[in-house]
Amino acid sequence: MIKSRQLQVFTHCIIGFYHLNGFVFKKMLSLQHHLNINDNMKKYLIALVLCVLALTASAQVFTAEQIERYAKDKYGDNWTEAAGNLSKEVALDNKNRLNYQEVIACAGQSKAEIFKKAIEWFNRAFNSKDTHGVIREQNAEQGLIITQAYIENIARQNAGVNHYQVDMMPYIRVDVKEEKARVSVYMDSYEVTVKSGGGWTSAIASVLAAAATGEADDDQVESKDEVWNISSCYPYVEKDKHKLASSKAFVMASAFQNSIIDILKEALLADSSDGFSDDW
Repeated sequence: MIKSRQLQVFTHCIIGFYHLNGFVFKKMLSLQHHLNINDNMKKYLIALVLCVLALTASAQVFTAEQIERYAKDKYGDNWTEAAGNLSKEVALDNKNRLNYQEVIACAGQSKAEIFKKAIEWFNRAFNSKDTHGVIREQNAEQGLIITQAYIENIARQNAGVNHYQVDMMPYIRVDVKEEKARVSVYMDSYEVTVKSGGGWTSAIASVLAAAATGEADDDQVESKDEVWNISSCYPYVEKDKHKLASSKAFVMASAFQNSIIDILKEALLADSSDGFSDDW
């Protein structure tokens, strides 16, 4: 029988790799061959791994941390340079939106089958604890799904007296026809929280004031919400007072759009059959 310490280590490894992909879990499952595990315990471990896989499958691209890892791998970690390079490849559409589209060929699948896969994926994704989003519209007859995701804290910047925190709320639209689907991921602005008095100069002033008076000045910071149109931010506008935040937000938005299309493609092309066919 497996020792309790071995089970504890194995379980902690699984939870610790909660956000990683299936490849890692396959490697972890192979550990069972190196441990003295009876059949009942093996079933427990496999069930645990499958449970965690099911939880992570729908949430693997929705947190800012996960998107940032993807962005760094794809574009590098110099956000201003990456944004400038991306702007040469990415043009805003006629509504000034950052709009990524891809038509996915789903050979052999009916319109109803594709729609079902897509709506089930969104339901799983938006029920995850790591994911924030809502299905705005779904119409099986028209083959239309419109959803909106919310990813907070995709970029930050301390600039003089102000501190900026940038969030994004991209739309994900799926249009379905027989044997194909068109996925569009688009947004025209960033949601920004501006803290006046929250920048680095204010922080220094606050520290000096506290040192002089012996009391912290908690009333110095004021917060307000702003909407930044992407067309008015870097890289589409060179002179941007919050250039660093705009640069990272742009790269993060592009990374999200690319990754969500890849994930949806995988979901739509997955074999959902039970392995049995009426044609025999």
